[in-house]
Amino acid sequence: MLETAFQKIEQLVDKLLEKNASLTDIIATLKEENEQLSAKLSQLNDESETLQLESLEQEEKQSELLVKVNALLGRIEEV
Repeated sequence: MLETAFQKIEQLVDKLLEKNASLTDIIATLKEENEQLSAKLSQLNDESETLQLESLEQEEKQSELLVKVNALLGRIEEV
């Protein structure tokens, strides 16, 4: 009886060790994926910031152009 209990304990320990190894592999994979996603997020944040700056520059150029167009229209209306 004691031998049977010992065998069951050994089997359970083996299963737990296998499960632990499997979970350790999963954790390593998830850490790697997390690092990749963090790098991608950082890259996308940089791209977003660049696009926002470009958008602001375009808005400034459009405003300057609008001022020039309005000035030209004003001169044309004077004629």
